[in-house]
Amino acid sequence: MKLNLIFVFLLFYNFYNVNSSALNVGDVLMVNLTSIGGGGTLTSMVRGIFSGTLGYGENIDYFLFNDASGNIYTFNVAAWPAGVTLATSVATTAVNSATSPLIISNNITAISNQGSLAIVMTNTQIMTFASGSVFDNAPKTITNNPQTNMYMRCNSKNQGNTDLFVTLFSNSNVLSIFQYGMVSNVIQNPTYFGPNVQLSTSIKFFLNDGMGYNIYGGGSVIYVQSETSSIPITATLANYSFYTAVLGVSQGVRYIYLCTLNASGQVFLMVYSYNNETGAPEFSNAAFMGYGYECLSATIDSAAGQVFFSWFGYANTLTVSTIGVDCKGYDQRYVLPYNVVSNQPGQSTFSYPIGTRNSTLYIATPDAKVHMIKYTNLCPNLCSGHGTCYGGTCTCSPEYVGKNCAYPPPVFTSLDPIPYTSPNSTISIIGQQFINDTLVITIGSLTCENSTWVSETLLTCALPLDSTISWVPTQSQYVSIKFTTVEYNMPILKLNIFILPHIIAVSQLNSKIIVEGNDFLPLQYMQVELSGVNLTCAFEVGQDILSCDIPDIIPNRTNTISIPSVNYENRLLLIPYIYDISPSVFKADNSQEVTISGIAFATSEGTETFKVLQGTLSITVNSSSVSGRSIIFTPNNGIVTTKTISVQVGDIQSNSVTYTYIAPTITQVTQKDSPNNEFSISGDNFGTSVVLVQVHVTTQSNTLDMTVLNVTQNSIVFRGIENMRKGKVTVDVDGQSNNLGIDLNLIPRVTSISPLPPTSGGLVTINGQYLYDTLITLNSDVNDNVSLSCSFKTISNYPSEAYCTLLPDCGFFTIKVKSVYPGGQDTIDFESNYHEPVISSISPKSYKRSANQTFTISGQNIEERNLEVTIYDQPCNVTEVLPPTQVICEYISDVDPETVENPVNITISVNHIVGSNKQLLSFEKSCPNNCSSNGQCNIADGKCKCNESYNGADCSTFVPPASSEPDNISPSTKLVTNIFTITTILSLITTIFI
Repeated sequence: MKLNLIFVFLLFYNFYNVNSSALNVGDVLMVNLTSIGGGGTLTSMVRGIFSGTLGYGENIDYFLFNDASGNIYTFNVAAWPAGVTLATSVATTAVNSATSPLIISNNITAISNQGSLAIVMTNTQIMTFASGSVFDNAPKTITNNPQTNMYMRCNSKNQGNTDLFVTLFSNSNVLSIFQYGMVSNVIQNPTYFGPNVQLSTSIKFFLNDGMGYNIYGGGSVIYVQSETSSIPITATLANYSFYTAVLGVSQGVRYIYLCTLNASGQVFLMVYSYNNETGAPEFSNAAFMGYGYECLSATIDSAAGQVFFSWFGYANTLTVSTIGVDCKGYDQRYVLPYNVVSNQPGQSTFSYPIGTRNSTLYIATPDAKVHMIKYTNLCPNLCSGHGTCYGGTCTCSPEYVGKNCAYPPPVFTSLDPIPYTSPNSTISIIGQQFINDTLVITIGSLTCENSTWVSETLLTCALPLDSTISWVPTQSQYVSIKFTTVEYNMPILKLNIFILPHIIAVSQLNSKIIVEGNDFLPLQYMQVELSGVNLTCAFEVGQDILSCDIPDIIPNRTNTISIPSVNYENRLLLIPYIYDISPSVFKADNSQEVTISGIAFATSEGTETFKVLQGTLSITVNSSSVSGRSIIFTPNNGIVTTKTISVQVGDIQSNSVTYTYIAPTITQVTQKDSPNNEFSISGDNFGTSVVLVQVHVTTQSNTLDMTVLNVTQNSIVFRGIENMRKGKVTVDVDGQSNNLGIDLNLIPRVTSISPLPPTSGGLVTINGQYLYDTLITLNSDVNDNVSLSCSFKTISNYPSEAYCTLLPDCGFFTIKVKSVYPGGQDTIDFESNYHEPVISSISPKSYKRSANQTFTISGQNIEERNLEVTIYDQPCNVTEVLPPTQVICEYISDVDPETVENPVNITISVNHIVGSNKQLLSFEKSCPNNCSSNGQCNIADGKCKCNESYNGADCSTFVPPASSEPDNISPSTKLVTNIFTITTILSLITTIFI
């Protein structure tokens, strides 16, 4: 069934592909063969053979034939003109049997040749001839009675002195094969080759391939027999008869080309291959060539890959047909103007021998004529002059393609890829020199439903809808483009069918690696790698941003970021990123650990150094406190003004996060005793920086800022400003407040009262601190906790002055100052007294010893209460008091005048407050001899002040007046004085400069 299908196809193909240009009818020439020595034109040929048709059919060099009279003729075909203008050609006879007396029989049964060497077999002999003489002087005698179809074949390609194979076929269809050696053109004794073989029909062809095999056959059987084996291997094709054959080799494979007929008279080229090792023939191909009765001869143009057959056509026509060795090309037939008498006795493949030389087909006919037909190759349009033809198939030069080499090769430039997610699968293929032809475009395993030639630069391919959904978009697909009519397949390309992602940028955004681009594919086709580590990624809004998680521990600080599926690779520096810190509210000391949470802190290398930057302060962190996602550190002791935390790895700094400190708390405010304008606040989270702490005292009317002197984590020392008032104390530490505050009562202090109040009472100034908003009371002998009316003229409260009016009294008194504030009160006492008595005059101003003297003493603050008067520390008995300005007393002095110093001291004590005066009263002392009347007596000290010209204790010594003559100072004395003065000045100047 398979063979019949092949025949139907080949019959159809060849029937409609006849090309008359291969065998040129107008180029047929005929040569009339002439005998040697001008013997005239030969008129008959019994058997003929062209060298080169014995096996593989190389170009012929000689034509050998014999006539009916037994004459042998050899013609040098190479000497024949090959031009199409050839008319008749005179051939010289190389060998004529009439000159060979060794021939004992003219019944020639077989002929063969090896180049110019003729080998002739009669029914009794085998001889060799060359150059007009018989080489073999002792022709080998054949004792068998051969049949008409005898075959002699050499086992090489027309080279001399090789083995000769002879077939003998008995009347009972028993085949015998003898092998004759040949040495120096002399035939050696034969060797029987193989046993007798019973054949079903006569042998129609016998060939030796020169490679160790004899191929022969007839009827429906082909025999292939190795020269080393006595048993042939057969192939049978029922209902077909093999007539003639020729051998060939294509691409190292051995082929048998056979002219075959079936019962319907159809002529076929049958092609069999046979194995180089076993010789087993196997059917390969077939081609229909026409209708006829019998195949005659065969030859092959190995260079052109064309097989030629001669056969009997209908109406007894001699037909020549040619076809490619692979049954390709156009079947060419030519009917010669020659009538064939079929089934003539002795007719065989040697009756109409054919051969080829230089694109000319030679056909010999029994009338001793040689017909020459110029032929061209079987390729369409002769390969357009742009290639070589073999067996009907063009091998184009590199510049051309197609079955007829008529087109410059199409050039692929690019493929316009399609989006992976698009259901429209129409693909544009861009190039140059595209051939306008029916196309078959295959992409991957899919054949385009509509392959269209648009222009020389554009082809389109419409794949089935949604057919590409199963394809991996990053994998290239094989693309094949076939131009069917011109039979050209472009080189298969492996191309990206889908639009591959275009990566615009890769960057780090906080804790993510961001891949930006266009035409992204589904995630399973876009695995992002960080130095070989697969990342977990997700699409952001839309499909143009890919967000990937940074791994806990990154491979390196600078990594290779790649997407292998789309051939993307770049370098990316990963910066540590902080999510948050815990706790985010710090204590102001370094008593707690803080954990920084983030990403990209540590690398696999483990060689980096780590620092935490707290504001502008750098804190070194041990690597043992660092993991890929956390860093543990202890903050700085004290408050840092820039409240940010960042991480520095090597010289690379992370983002920063903010933190705060725990708000300050106040537990107590204490006022110092000295100085009492300084206060101590107890609490927590104050830090250590004075400049970051503000202390406020808030009253009902305003808030005042205090001066901070010292700060520790748990205490603040501040100084109150001069206009400070009692109120609520609050603390701001670096902008954070204890808004509740704590009540502060200022402890007042009185330092003095001025002036001392007169006994009649009046306005005094009470000097001290923190007297504002206090209650001031008076306690004395006659006043018990009496509130004073006071006023203030300045805003200062440190120091402060209270202007108060005191009630009349005398003696000592106590000022109580009480400051009251929510939660308690503070009271202080200040001891003072009324103004002491003031003595402004006394009368009389002197007194004597032992004399009773009444004194009237005038002044101020003289009261009767506990009134005491003393003169020179002796009591003066008060006789009368005129408060508050006068007192009268009596006094008798018994003090030794020598012990008294004038003026004497007067004291007045009023209610234990003493006033005194030592300027007004003198004790009268007598002078010696009453100064002898030459001077005045000073009663205060009892000494004389003598008049002029007297001296002495009693002024009794006269002192004469001094001389009035002027001083007599010489000029030399003045000069010496001046020189001394100048010398002294120069000496002083020198000393100063030195």
